[in-house]
Amino acid sequence: MKKRIGKINKNIEELNSLEKMPSELLDLFLQEKEAFNASTETIKQYRYHCVQFIHSIENADRLPGYKVLTLESYKNYIIELKKRDIKDVSIACIARSLRAWLYWLMENNYINPFHVKIPKYQKVVAETYTDEELAILLEKPGRNCSEVEYETWVFINVAIATGLRLSSILNIKVQDIHFSENTIVVNKTKNRAALSLVANDELLAILKRYVKLFDLYPEDYLFCTGEKGKLANRTMEDFVKRYNAKRGVQKKKIVHAFRHTFARNHYLQNHDMYRLKNLMGHTLISTTEHYLGTLGLNTSDKIEYNPQAQFIKKPKQTRNRRQSIHKK
Repeated sequence: MKKRIGKINKNIEELNSLEKMPSELLDLFLQEKEAFNASTETIKQYRYHCVQFIHSIENADRLPGYKVLTLESYKNYIIELKKRDIKDVSIACIARSLRAWLYWLMENNYINPFHVKIPKYQKVVAETYTDEELAILLEKPGRNCSEVEYETWVFINVAIATGLRLSSILNIKVQDIHFSENTIVVNKTKNRAALSLVANDELLAILKRYVKLFDLYPEDYLFCTGEKGKLANRTMEDFVKRYNAKRGVQKKKIVHAFRHTFARNHYLQNHDMYRLKNLMGHTLISTTEHYLGTLGLNTSDKIEYNPQAQFIKKPKQTRNRRQSIHKK
């Protein structure tokens, strides 16, 4: 607990003098996150989860935050979520958002400190595409296919070749693809760190033809609307869902499963977790290790370099004296 919230400098009397309401405290938290460049998706998730929590607290609209944002109200909300038959993994996700907000409140002495525990849940192996499914999805559409089908096919090629998140791919512009250098520059990432990815020749050939067919200019988004505007996440998700269904490939997380598949295949081929960390855009190697764990991969199973086994000559077996005597 001390590690997360630090030293509380204010006494209870000073703390209790803060009359800010829970909704005001949430606004302050989100304003700071925005000021320090948290992603739009992260802020949106914080807001949704925390607002639902506030609505569940009795008198939250009449009493200050320090009186209602307590361990008891947190526990009661978790129990309420369980009664709604919400999946344990979803409850854990909600709890992480609440923990971020509550610990921020504690660190800034808006509420009394307490330990925010994340409920346990049954972990399952994340969904990935099989090699057979990828072969079906990556097969080039016929000449009479629609523009949407062809665009979706190109998107899937990019997704499986790079492992990028949906939002990152949809923010790529034609000018970000450097065909002469075999690289794709990604300026939109979750951790706000730009990436420069090496693209294989096959993918670049597909992209070059796609740009020409769709008459795209350097400043255009690679995947765009008919009016050349940026394609919405939900729109591309719907495109991929229909594309997959037409080919008999069903997945729950249809788009994010490409990222899972990329991580699994890259690690199995190279066993280079540090290279994969950079490609996935992870800040910490522990994040990559955890990610691989969700895919059912054990990163502790490593091939050790053993020069002794290959280069040091084994001693010749000496004949046992007793065996020699018996042979006589």
